[in-house]
Amino acid sequence: MAPVQVNARDWTFLIRDPAVQDPASASYWVEIGGITSMEISPDAEDVDTTTFASKGAAEHQIMQRSLEITLEGRYLEDATGKRDKGQELVEKLADQLGEASLGQLRVVRPSGRKRDHIVSAKLGEVSGENNDKTAWSVTLTRSGASVEVA
Repeated sequence: MAPVQVNARDWTFLIRDPAVQDPASASYWVEIGGITSMEISPDAEDVDTTTFASKGAAEHQIMQRSLEITLEGRYLEDATGKRDKGQELVEKLADQLGEASLGQLRVVRPSGRKRDHIVSAKLGEVSGENNDKTAWSVTLTRSGASVEVA
């Protein structure tokens, strides 16, 4: 089958609920709701390896790779104040320090392929104007290598 263009809305972002210990449980991974925009931004840090022997041609090697995933969307809450479980788990992760500041994120592509990441979370502004729905955002920064899930 030939590759086709992929709808951005068909990507799924799941946060692991640290309170659930059984990976077979349906609540082990929780979808982050309300997403309207996503950006997956890989980056690399390189080192200059140019020497006199390079004869004026720049040389380098990549020494480190990084990844940030930014999710933007709508702040979700019901009439009783209960939040979207995925947004709530991300917000709890964003409040943590040290080892506790790292959680697990699963990114599911429209094809169903999955990739797991250890991430920290930095919340963006909760914002909106008079006739807007309230905006919500988070930047998730990978720590270590990602793992393709079978």
